[in-house]
Amino acid sequence: MSAPQRTEWTEAQRRCPLTEEAVAMAKELGLSPRALLKNIPNRSQQWKAPVEDWVRGLFAKRFGERRPERPVPASERQVFAPEPPPDAVNKLEVAREEIFRRFERGEVGVDAFGIEMEAIEHEIPVSGGEINEENRILRLRYECFRRFAEMLATVAAKLDFVQRIVLFGSVAAPLKKEVPRFRRFRQARIAVWHECKDVDLAVWVSGLTRLRELRCAVSDATNRWQVLANQEPLPGIPHDSVDVFLMAPGTNSYRGNLCHYAQCPKGKPACEVAGCGAQPFLRLYDNFKFDRLAPFGEHAVVLFDRDANAATPSDTVPF
Repeated sequence: MSAPQRTEWTEAQRRCPLTEEAVAMAKELGLSPRALLKNIPNRSQQWKAPVEDWVRGLFAKRFGERRPERPVPASERQVFAPEPPPDAVNKLEVAREEIFRRFERGEVGVDAFGIEMEAIEHEIPVSGGEINEENRILRLRYECFRRFAEMLATVAAKLDFVQRIVLFGSVAAPLKKEVPRFRRFRQARIAVWHECKDVDLAVWVSGLTRLRELRCAVSDATNRWQVLANQEPLPGIPHDSVDVFLMAPGTNSYRGNLCHYAQCPKGKPACEVAGCGAQPFLRLYDNFKFDRLAPFGEHAVVLFDRDANAATPSDTVPF
């Protein structure tokens, strides 16, 4: 989980408010911090349950009386060996296809269809084919993120105030295997390729007054990627999976993040952070400390460098 995502979860937990157990339930249910915030009852919704009760109700409906699963410490993680053969059968997919065929023949009703689909995930153990398919998807996502980062760097480099672009984080580092957050693989302690969730880019800019242009460059790159993704086909890359950390040339100080929204301020809960949007499209986070060494790490990749060290004070717009 990236630092901005941790900040969003912390803010949702504070505003809802939620216990640690309820937060764990929300994550296991696949809910986002935004979904939690949207379900906060207002004064005219006295009938609406508090978010804590709402989350616990959903969890009980899906998982019964069991407690939310705790994250697996790194010390308990295992990598199962040997690797499955390339032609291993995906038993879960075979079972799903059989249910679909029975549904098409009218042998399974609408209500029973969902029940049977959920049941086979508990009954059928993870097979070699399922492991191979998950690894294929995760590696493809990793490779697409790297390709997209290069595409975005090419577009953003045309802006004269952009001085340097560095890819860092999990997408920059070599892929490694770990037990993921997915329930089936987590419970079986089966390791697959790391799930890359976003693209982390450090962008050195000579000023903050033209961030709208940089925001448009990100939008342009994601639109170009979508065209490419439709042709190949490849997974899409949404705007909010691209985290642009804005840096100051010379001092290498972190100034904030590029806002994901098309207008600033947007009036969203994230915009309520003190100072966020005072400079259009400069997003700030509560209690967020950026690791200024991260863009200089062992695996960081320089995608573009205009040689900012050659710039003089008169060449830059003051922050």
